[in-house]
Amino acid sequence: PSPKPQPPDFGSTPVPAPSDLSRKLHTGTWLPILMYHYVRTVSRSDLVGWNLSVSPGDFRRQVAWIKDHGYTPLTMRDVDLILAGKKTLPVRPVALTFDDGYRDFYTTAAPILRDEGVTATNYIPTGLVGGKNYMTWSEIQELDAEGFEMGAHSQYHVDISTVSANRARVEVYGSKADLESHLGHQVVDWAYPYGGVDVAVAALVREAGFWSGTTTESGSWHDPSQMLYLSRVRMGGTA
Repeated sequence: PSPKPQPPDFGSTPVPAPSDLSRKLHTGTWLPILMYHYVRTVSRSDLVGWNLSVSPGDFRRQVAWIKDHGYTPLTMRDVDLILAGKKTLPVRPVALTFDDGYRDFYTTAAPILRDEGVTATNYIPTGLVGGKNYMTWSEIQELDAEGFEMGAHSQYHVDISTVSANRARVEVYGSKADLESHLGHQVVDWAYPYGGVDVAVAALVREAGFWSGTTTESGSWHDPSQMLYLSRVRMGGTA
């Protein structure tokens, strides 16, 4: 893999305190990070699939609304630099993130994003690449070259906070190495599968060289002390 990137200066606390895991921010930087999974049509009877899915039509309308209302789409690398004070915060910022590397990102979401000139970050579980309903490495490489950011999401989409320390280390370091070897550049952003994070996991993610970690906690306010516990806004459950 590429050499470990030097992270921006995130302040004097590189790993947040345990109390920060549940701290709800209402001050700091307002920067909504949207969390998508599937862009597809699914039956309401599939409750889990329904809650994880946005239909192509609704997704197109959402992306158009973002552009029509003057929002500036950001990658998570952009978000990192903004929160570290290394990049200017747009008046109306928003980051679109997609979990799990599903193939409909390549076939359905990316063409819509491309049409509107909107960027996004996709978090990839590298051990599942090429499997049924997942993107292939060639598709990931194509999107990466186009400017979509690829982040890490473990190797086999396991809850890192519930496995052994050795398994957690393999999942975190292994996913970073997999992505960097296939993409040929540094990968600096991470999402916790199932939102599973504790202080030890956050420390491991930082140790591996990631600049940020996104959770499944709801919220849109952020500050540098929570770079490894960034909250998001869940998108799903639309026809």
